Amino acid sequence: PLVDGVHLVVYDHADRSDLERKLRYYLARPEEAARVAANGLAHVLRHHRAVSRVDYVLRSLADKWQAHPEDDHGRWPRPPLRKAPYSETGFQI
Repeated sequence: PLVDGVHLVVYDHADRSDLERKLRYYLARPEEAARVAANGLAHVLRHHRAVSRVDYVLRSLADKWQAHPEDDHGRWPRPPLRKAPYSETGFQI
């Protein structure tokens, strides 16, 4: 997940002074602002591209089929049961 101060900067949209305070903070620290921006870009490119979403869906299906092969609905030939090699899937959430 994206982390405040690491990948992005979150502010209270109902509190204008919170936004102004954070703007002043990062304008006074351009190296820190650049670090947060670079971390955010790297995170988004790694985890939020279309290929990442497709991989997530496929991993989730593999995990579901391993746990509930009866939901396979006639795929033939039926793949051998094995532990899904993925660590994070929608089925677990």
